[in-house]
Amino acid sequence: MKLVIAEKAMLGRDIARAITGKSVSETTHLPISGNGYTVCAASGHILELVDPSKINKEWEWNKEFKIEKLPIFIPNWKKVPSSGKSQIVDQIKGLLKDAEYVIHAGDPDDEGQLIVDEVLQYCGYHGKVLRVLVNDNIPENIAKAFDHLEDNGKYELMGKAAYARSMADFCFGINESRLAAMRLHQNVSVGRVQTPTLGLIVNRDEEILNHIERKYYELTAFVDTCGFSEVPFEFRPLASVLADEKNIFDKSILENIQKTLEALKIPIKIKTKVTEKRKFPPLPYNLTVLQSEMNKLYSFTATQTLEFTQTLRDKFKAITYNRTDCQYLKSEHHQEAKEVMTIAMKNLNENWVLDYSLTSKAFNDNNVSAHHGIIPQKSSFDISKLSSDESAVYQAIVQRYAMQFMEPYIFDESESIFNTEYGDFIYKAYHEKSKGFKAAFNMNDEDDENKPKCDIWLNDGEHDGNIVKSEITEKKTSPPKQYTEGTLLTDMSSIAKYVSNSEIKEILKRKDDGKKGEHGGIGTTATRATIIDKLKEREFIEVKGKDIRSTNKGREFFHLLPDEIKGADITAKWWLLQEGIADGSIQDINAIQLSVAQVFNAHKDTAYIGKSIGNPQTAKIIVGKCSKCGSDVIESKNTYMCSSNKFEKVESSGEWKLVEGCGLQIFKEICDKKIPLKMVQELLTLGRTKDKLKGLKSKKTGKTFEAYLVFNKVTNRIEFKFD
Repeated sequence: MKLVIAEKAMLGRDIARAITGKSVSETTHLPISGNGYTVCAASGHILELVDPSKINKEWEWNKEFKIEKLPIFIPNWKKVPSSGKSQIVDQIKGLLKDAEYVIHAGDPDDEGQLIVDEVLQYCGYHGKVLRVLVNDNIPENIAKAFDHLEDNGKYELMGKAAYARSMADFCFGINESRLAAMRLHQNVSVGRVQTPTLGLIVNRDEEILNHIERKYYELTAFVDTCGFSEVPFEFRPLASVLADEKNIFDKSILENIQKTLEALKIPIKIKTKVTEKRKFPPLPYNLTVLQSEMNKLYSFTATQTLEFTQTLRDKFKAITYNRTDCQYLKSEHHQEAKEVMTIAMKNLNENWVLDYSLTSKAFNDNNVSAHHGIIPQKSSFDISKLSSDESAVYQAIVQRYAMQFMEPYIFDESESIFNTEYGDFIYKAYHEKSKGFKAAFNMNDEDDENKPKCDIWLNDGEHDGNIVKSEITEKKTSPPKQYTEGTLLTDMSSIAKYVSNSEIKEILKRKDDGKKGEHGGIGTTATRATIIDKLKEREFIEVKGKDIRSTNKGREFFHLLPDEIKGADITAKWWLLQEGIADGSIQDINAIQLSVAQVFNAHKDTAYIGKSIGNPQTAKIIVGKCSKCGSDVIESKNTYMCSSNKFEKVESSGEWKLVEGCGLQIFKEICDKKIPLKMVQELLTLGRTKDKLKGLKSKKTGKTFEAYLVFNKVTNRIEFKFD
């Protein structure tokens, strides 16, 4: 008897349909035998790391626990059956006794590898093990996968690397969370992925709040050329003119250039190049890209989209493996595409015109590892059986796959340039030639929307022109947008762009080398939704409409965390160790956990000392830096105050007396008028406001007036200036 161990019962039944010759319903109990096979299944992770208190009673988490007992470090951390899973473990153990050999059918990733490997190890099995990689749960495709069995030994190190990471994650979470909880007297949680994710949100919130609006200027030259009047050429300044800024903030710089342009009496020489450009269809979805898209279109949370895809895969066999981080497909998918899409379009009652002779860049065997992109399967079903949300997700997946068999979007771009010593002046125009795949789905993206709508077309070649006038336009900088779940998922998959350490940035990018949609990320496609949900449950973040924002608790806690565990550095360093375990260059399975203990010991004696959560002086968001001492300025109930300040109440008078700190304090209201945060930040950075504050009310006369606000550092008072 050949024993097949699937990762989950649903997949086990799908495999049984494909190889046992038995009729299997959704309620048929496992194991199922036939054709020399017996198919059983785990239920995801059915083993868990032993609770530390079972190993050492002194590690039990209670009122008597002492910080001196940290860090908890357990080499070769043993596993035991999870609560309620002992029966499954016993069933597999019994079946192993009669097995000729085992076929490992865990999901084709490191966690799937670990799930079955650890059960075999726990049961003491030392016989022959083969590996089958199942991405599709259509019987025909499963049967094909069983024609390509491999030695499981080829994949065992991948499972060991996942085991090493699981030990390290538990070690990190339990030690860092207990230390923080005991020092802060709060039930708080620290996690390798959770913490830098919280940091993304906190940093974004503070960047928005601390944004100081600045005026900047752009220059346009209007040129008569080729029979057209006043063709608008936008100025693109040289780096030396920008002076390390993104924009020009000094209007006089452009005014001087403007005078130079006006003095040009001779014709200018314009070079125009017309180029045909093609925009190819986007790649099929991976889970992160799908979650981001569904949040943008339908406001689905990441967890909701994951649940919808799980139903589509398990119940309706409608889509391929859904927790993938890959967007590419194998060449064999191209061969089956016509049959797959014919069924999928029938399910949706659609009839798109597809050209199966086209081979998009999505079909690339070299870019597919354990998983491939999410696409529809050859599964006929009644679309009315889906919920409206499930239907929306299915339709998006089918449409994205259909695009692979459509022509690209084609347009001509006419780019015209004339040069000056200060930079180039550029005019671009576009002629659409073929909408291609966009026509079928009425698609418009940000690139299309940003293209200027202009009827002036300059042909390829050199042209003479005359500058007839120029204009300087005033614009204002704007803060970044608030995170949504969709944009947060995108940044979780590319957190490397926020890492300043070049070595860590490079490691994170190398970790995701070859993965479209992953550019140096934290977490996995399968776990990111859970991380976001945990941050909500722990009241570190909140959702307002579609926006995600950090709470006071989340901001305050994040700022108290030791710097070495705040960011993505740990993920990068762990990945190097995990890769070493996976390729066999690192023999010690405890290497990552040992790294965790070393990092912990570095701040064990100093972290959170004298700190607390809920302190009114630190609970509010940081609004800027103190112009007197450089400390953070935070918002309190009635003031914006330097965080260095400490006050004591004088019993005799009931007044509060400054006993420590520089004393900077700006009241939120002056003369019955609330000071806008923007002006508070100007007072901190510039010492005065750029504009007058209107609506101030005189206490003597009761009349309203307007004035510039000026902060006097000596008296800590706001003064008025009228000109």
